[in-house]
Amino acid sequence: MSTNANNTKIKYGRWTLIILLVCPVVFWYLASPVVAVNFSHEGKEEFRYIWNTQHRIYRGEMPIGGGASVEWGHIFPDKDFFMRFDWWTDKGAQRCFYVTPKWGRTIDIYLDASGRIDTAVTDHDVIARLKQCAGEPDPFRP
Repeated sequence: MSTNANNTKIKYGRWTLIILLVCPVVFWYLASPVVAVNFSHEGKEEFRYIWNTQHRIYRGEMPIGGGASVEWGHIFPDKDFFMRFDWWTDKGAQRCFYVTPKWGRTIDIYLDASGRIDTAVTDHDVIARLKQCAGEPDPFRP
């Protein structure tokens, strides 16, 4: 066998190995469910929020002028999996919901200027995936 044929086999072998290593990472990234909470650009208050994804907790704030907060769910959730989003203002408006993300898809939730879930903009299929937190104010009402 010639040296050129051996070099070609090695090159194809390297590419095959690289593809086999990269494909699972790309699949994991693309298939993981994503939830985005979009804050209104007309909002007059700064919001603070907490994402709790099965005890993986992130805190942040959304300045006046809108923006979004994004969190990734688990690709293979178990029966105890949950995603909870709490948000509030310094003036006391506080709300919360649980969301069940959809595998391989981004779910967009839109908040209006006062911080309620904007049912006119948020898709009805998404609203069906939301659940009010027990003992907390209704995130759909003033």
